[in-house]
Amino acid sequence: MFTNLFLVVLLFSSSTAVSAIPTESADIYSLNQEVVYEGNVSAVEADSVSLIIKKDESTVKFLVKADTKITRNGKPAALSTIQVSDFAKITIMQDGRKMVAKMITANASE
Repeated sequence: MFTNLFLVVLLFSSSTAVSAIPTESADIYSLNQEVVYEGNVSAVEADSVSLIIKKDESTVKFLVKADTKITRNGKPAALSTIQVSDFAKITIMQDGRKMVAKMITANASE
């Protein structure tokens, strides 16, 4: 329990991860559990994507790895095709203090 609490404090004190609410009911403090976030993309970098989470307007940054499955508008895509303001759902796995994207589903904003 203390270890999990310490992990949460580190996540929320980091400049790359701010308080966010997952879209599914899940224990986000448990490691190796998938959690889904959704919101509008606020930034895309070479190895990460940031979302503005709709429920509380916080921004969360997710690490993207080579095996992350990415789709945009229903088709397989590269991270570089995701645009700021796209609506995205990101399934993540906690990897220590990092939130690693397993799957990104993005759609162009209308």
